[in-house]
Amino acid sequence: MKRLETFIQSVKAFALFAGLYLEKYLEQNLLDEKSRKPVLITILAFLGLIAFIKIAEVVAEFAIERWRGLRRTILGDSYIEGVWFNKVPIASPLYGLLRIEIKGESVRVSGEQYDKHGANTAIWHSEMSKFDGSTLSYAYRATYSRHGEQHEVHGVSQISFGKVSRTGAPRSYNGHYHDSVGQQETCCFTGFRLEADIVDQLDKPTEKLPTVKQLIAQADKLPQPVQAA
Repeated sequence: MKRLETFIQSVKAFALFAGLYLEKYLEQNLLDEKSRKPVLITILAFLGLIAFIKIAEVVAEFAIERWRGLRRTILGDSYIEGVWFNKVPIASPLYGLLRIEIKGESVRVSGEQYDKHGANTAIWHSEMSKFDGSTLSYAYRATYSRHGEQHEVHGVSQISFGKVSRTGAPRSYNGHYHDSVGQQETCCFTGFRLEADIVDQLDKPTEKLPTVKQLIAQADKLPQPVQAA
């Protein structure tokens, strides 16, 4: 993620300037002129500066990994992390629940597919991905459940997120996916971001199915994309 990397580099640059200032301060105020050993002091100062920069980098990476709010602030209109719901408007509509996570510089996608009654028909996860700031492309492995049997397929998907102001996060997306087996047709979908309270309900086994049915009803009211041939 370019913006996250830029943030880390900015922290390292700040640490460099802060370290140089601290080094100069120590040389001028805390060291005895008579006992000063220029070569040794220079080496120790250099090693200390390198260590200070590395610590700042580690702290920045930890903060980004630990706090979602910080990631959201840094990424702005490229913040796609969260839980999303979409509809595939085919003859027998399908619905998708996507969970998007940012791990380091990579984006991970996992999901569940439902029929119009809220029954789970498939699960999937990304195996590789690329995000350019507005469009997410990824390859996935899916496990379909049909007639009591399961089978795995691979496929590719691309999602384009709705444009918002730089300080806001996307709230909607359009996309398509293409399985490697079966009819091998490209299916389009459109979706929306879920609020935290809805996500909490999905994480409760007793509330998940009713919540999924509510989301299906909500998705049915959205304008749907034209299916690709």
